[in-house]
Amino acid sequence: MSLQAETEKFEHAEIEDVISDDEKAIVDNPELAAAIKKFENKKAYRRLLLKIDLNIVPACTLLYFLSFLDRGNIGNAKIAGMNQDLGLSDHEYSVALTVFFATYCTFEAPANVVLKILGPKIWLPMIAVCWGAVVLGMGFATNYHQLLALRIMLGFFESATFSGFSYYTSNWYRGHELSSRVAFFFSAATIAGAFSGILAWAIMKLDGTHGIAGWAWIFIIEGALTIGVGLITYFMIHNTPESAGFMKPDEKLFWRHHLQLDHGKGDTEEDNSGFTWPHIKEGALNWRVWAFVLVGWGVTVPLYSFSFFLPTIITHLGWENSTAQLMSAPPYIWACVVTFFNSYLSDKYRKRYEFVVGPLMTFGVIGFVISMATTNLKVMYFGCFLATAGQYSPWPNTVSWNANQYPNAQTRAIAVGIQIGMSSAGGVISSYIFRPQDAPRYLLGKGVCIGAIVLGSLVATFMRFYLKRQNDKKKQYLEEHPEIQDRDPKEFTSLGTKNPFFNYQL
Repeated sequence: MSLQAETEKFEHAEIEDVISDDEKAIVDNPELAAAIKKFENKKAYRRLLLKIDLNIVPACTLLYFLSFLDRGNIGNAKIAGMNQDLGLSDHEYSVALTVFFATYCTFEAPANVVLKILGPKIWLPMIAVCWGAVVLGMGFATNYHQLLALRIMLGFFESATFSGFSYYTSNWYRGHELSSRVAFFFSAATIAGAFSGILAWAIMKLDGTHGIAGWAWIFIIEGALTIGVGLITYFMIHNTPESAGFMKPDEKLFWRHHLQLDHGKGDTEEDNSGFTWPHIKEGALNWRVWAFVLVGWGVTVPLYSFSFFLPTIITHLGWENSTAQLMSAPPYIWACVVTFFNSYLSDKYRKRYEFVVGPLMTFGVIGFVISMATTNLKVMYFGCFLATAGQYSPWPNTVSWNANQYPNAQTRAIAVGIQIGMSSAGGVISSYIFRPQDAPRYLLGKGVCIGAIVLGSLVATFMRFYLKRQNDKKKQYLEEHPEIQDRDPKEFTSLGTKNPFFNYQL
């Protein structure tokens, strides 16, 4: 059996077939051979995978939950009286939303470079403490300009969050394992959307305590919580399998081998070489990365729209401010369930395209159309459920799809940072399209969201066919050069995406 055929066999194997006979035969290291034999068992493999999940995913989940809570709580503070106390006009409030993205989008990719240099264990907890301090400071803002400056700083520190967590987890899991893990910590965003309303409703009861307004308490309490959790997560984050104290020696050997089956994927303690021009060129200037940015806009424009304005939208559906905080929670809880299910299926069937475009064009578009086509408040609220699920559930697959295309760790760090940073620019659009004069149907905002979804879906469709064509070319090349098939695929890892054994994930 050719090496290419064996590789394809692995890509479609069940867990119990994760180690093939040919792969066992070529292992020269007796310790590695023993580790492979131990973990070729389905139950042993799953126990190890669960062990890694329990030590890698929770810290990302906690921190991303808090990051999304802290960037979106300004929407809760608004309906709790922040605009009136600070004398903000509707335009100034929109500017306060927008300036966050000026730094957030700009520093995503550079933040991943710093993460690669300092290591996740130092960088991720450090930036959590910093943005928590900024949020706490927002509770003491007394005017528009102070709020503006703090939002700029918040965008700077939070720029290291989602791209950093995505890159961190991409170095611990193979391509077909990644989306469900990204979905787990990204689902924290949906929970944050739900919890923020409930938490804001509870915190608002402190209004006037120690002479501090209820909206200010929202920032103070949530900022202090982030600082505390950030300090704790230092003990929960592990740079690489080699340095992970929770893994035994044979587990480390096997997991490194497991990651290398993606043809060179996986960061190591020794893999701290600098970012060379080929890394930068492939990660920042490759047109494929920017195509995935457009796909990302199809998700982020509606996602941030609802993050900022769902409490306000629900207020215009007839509920008073305190009740609107609570009623914004159910759509997010539903979106969390759909996000988990969508990403689980994506990993199970090892497909990305269908689980990006599917939710966007069904839940997303249908939800917005329903809420635009009626004035019935209950039906419009139902449309919010569909639209929220349609915009949140594709995002983990969108990020994983891009990350899966780059086996080199440095290139992947830049590509993920570029995609998430520039896709987040959709939040700038979101800051202006839900205008008060358009209430309660918000036809302009929902129409723009539908347009972004259609654009993202069209680009995703093009990428699906393009990447399939590239895989077919590689397969044909290997068939025409049988002498290459007898060589170790690891010899070609330095070629990155040009590696003939590396296939783009579809």
